[in-house]
Amino acid sequence: MIKSTLETIEGVLSVDASTSSGEVIITHKKGLYPDLKRLNKALAEYGYTLGYKDDDSERSLIYFENGGIFYNPAKMKQFLGTSLVVLVLVAAFYLISGSGIASRVMVSSDTGPLVYLLFGLVAGASTCAALVGGVLLSLSKSWNKIYASQGSRLSAAVPHVMFYTGRLIAFALAGGVLALVGASITETITKATPVITVVVSSVMFVLGLQMLNVSWAKKIRIALPSGVGFRVSESSTDNKGKFGPLSIGAASLLLPCGMTLTAFIASITSGSFVVGAINMFSFAFGTMLSLSFISIVSIGFSNHKIWSNRFNTVAGIMVLFFAIFTLNAQLNAAGLPSLTDVSSFINPGSSTQAVEDGSKNVQVIKMVANRSGYSPTSFTVRSGVPVRWEVNNTGASGCTNVLIARDFFSGNFPLNPGVNVKEFTPQKPGTYKFSCWMGMVSGVIKVT
Repeated sequence: MIKSTLETIEGVLSVDASTSSGEVIITHKKGLYPDLKRLNKALAEYGYTLGYKDDDSERSLIYFENGGIFYNPAKMKQFLGTSLVVLVLVAAFYLISGSGIASRVMVSSDTGPLVYLLFGLVAGASTCAALVGGVLLSLSKSWNKIYASQGSRLSAAVPHVMFYTGRLIAFALAGGVLALVGASITETITKATPVITVVVSSVMFVLGLQMLNVSWAKKIRIALPSGVGFRVSESSTDNKGKFGPLSIGAASLLLPCGMTLTAFIASITSGSFVVGAINMFSFAFGTMLSLSFISIVSIGFSNHKIWSNRFNTVAGIMVLFFAIFTLNAQLNAAGLPSLTDVSSFINPGSSTQAVEDGSKNVQVIKMVANRSGYSPTSFTVRSGVPVRWEVNNTGASGCTNVLIARDFFSGNFPLNPGVNVKEFTPQKPGTYKFSCWMGMVSGVIKVT
């Protein structure tokens, strides 16, 4: 009855109906997709109603069929939900990073452990989240496969506890040792930072793609030295190094962010092993309190397949975001083209012309550095004429308290509270970048 009725409808080639399974399979002519309302109208007198079976698991988010474009409702719902969560997290990251909260708890050689702890708390939720948080996110999926399989949340928490333990011990030891070595080590640290950052960000990018199940990325095996006994990449199946998370936590000391290095440099000036160790332990403990949000969410979802998959998707996207964000910052720091240039092109803003000081035959540019960044961020000067760059530091913190402009002068331009002066002479016309020393805040100097 159902078969014979539906086969009379235009476009229907054949019908296979089964009342026992409650399914009707309709084969139709190409380009003549049967209208569901018309089908149900034909069956109304028999008391039957048809509906589409929700079996789109093999279909992609957007697909083409019978000359039309369609979307998978289930995957679209998941996509929109994931996108909303990612947008909220990215917005929160930029909001906290640009809020200037760090300037209110700025560390120095005279501050105590409590201030270092508060400084770390802010760092873990902002600049340090880009590298340390990104690595922690990428490792969480691998850890969950190994430890959460034992069926208890306590076992799932083991690698995270080991990670933070290793991190706390490493920071305490490094803080004490560097305080004894003194400020002579500072230049070495700042020179090594860009290389470490680029390497770690590149690894994060691959790990993010692996978390999103990109086939070619999953073939890449990323491993720590054999002595650590722990492979990082998801494609590895032998992630059973007993002290792997502990070693990685200790190695996270090498993941640089502006606020971490600010804390180290301030702690170095203490000259005391005990003071340096306590201060950096407090800073690491503060970052742990912020970063533990990632661990708690990861552990909470570890034994729930659906939510675990969704968490891994969000985590993979965030790892990619943090990797791109950090690599982009390093391009700024190196004075190379970056994604920041796109936003500057779309919204160029106004360029501040240098003021000529006739008595000294010098051109002066003035800028303010505060908790929000730099203002203005674009200047125009003439080539061949000395420039006096006056920067009034009214609350710069973290990355923004040190300037670099590799095309005009070597080394760093540290910004102490008040007016700071840097002199240089631009030689060639062009547009050149300056940035904070981690590249997260940048601007341009146009030479005519």
